[in-house]
Amino acid sequence: MMKVMLRFGVVVVCVWVGAGFTGCGGSAFTGDEASGAGGGDASTTGGQAGSSARGGSGGGLGSAGKSGTGGANGSGGAGASGGGVGSGGNGGRAGSGGVGAGGALGAGGNLGNAGMGGVPDAGSGCVATGRGPAVIEVITASGRICVDATEVTNAQYGAFLASSPATTAQPALCSFNTDFKPSAGWPPPVDRANFPVAFVDWCDARAFCLWAGKRLCGKIGGGSNGINDYADASKSQWYAACSAGGGRAYPYGATYDGNKCNGADYPGTGAIAVGSAIGCEAAYPGLRDLSGNVWEWEDSCSGDGGSNDTCHARGGYYESTPTSLRCDYDQRFYRNAAAVTDGYLGFRCCGP
Repeated sequence: MMKVMLRFGVVVVCVWVGAGFTGCGGSAFTGDEASGAGGGDASTTGGQAGSSARGGSGGGLGSAGKSGTGGANGSGGAGASGGGVGSGGNGGRAGSGGVGAGGALGAGGNLGNAGMGGVPDAGSGCVATGRGPAVIEVITASGRICVDATEVTNAQYGAFLASSPATTAQPALCSFNTDFKPSAGWPPPVDRANFPVAFVDWCDARAFCLWAGKRLCGKIGGGSNGINDYADASKSQWYAACSAGGGRAYPYGATYDGNKCNGADYPGTGAIAVGSAIGCEAAYPGLRDLSGNVWEWEDSCSGDGGSNDTCHARGGYYESTPTSLRCDYDQRFYRNAAAVTDGYLGFRCCGP
């Protein structure tokens, strides 16, 4: 099913809803990056990466974390097993490695399910499901939230597609959604395995989160968040995590800094690998990219009529200006994302 109905650069449709608007585009996926990218923290023990490969073992991350040894990733590639969890992370806490088994994303497009060495799983009350990003625990006055550390990546979404999910399990409001494949840019280049998945509609995001043992971020305590409660830290899981319970305008603080998160003022163009904007961290260690990179679907919609409902998307994207990069910005897209013409709309999951 074609979900992209308008070509960015030829026709742009922006539909204003309340204080926000829907359907304005950005730039498409472009470019290649060298395989075998490594890295690691500058302190104590540096990380060392192996080489990435198609069909063989993926790039492994060696020691990485601060004040200890970071998480180790196992083999990646198509059909190979995912990474394991190593020791270390920030302050000596356990890092999270790769998840699940690698999945083939079509001819010439094999991606392993890449992990993130040295990213802490805040541990105490959030249990990793082994699918999707690591989870970070957020404690609020209204209850505990488990939030994906980053946006869902191409590799993680590829593992979901490789499981052959059935569209018949969707609710009636998603009856328009006849497949879960992104409407463009798929399969992505191998070197974009850790970039956020895009060109997904609300129903795609919902289905992935359920498959991952989580849910699309919604209301604290369960269910969908009210369409007008997007800036209520006692109700919205996403907003509570981004704003540190309502105390911050941006995930990193009260004042805008264009060098922190991947928005219009950030160096470079287009989406970047999740977690790579180191300064774009919320009040909870390891929780990143809540501002910029790609918009993130929220379980907060104007109705339950189906494709033309408008649903909140949070956090801005790589061409967003300071106002729309705020935690409390009111942005909405049609549930079927029909006017989305470029790779700027993704998601993360929450729980419980």
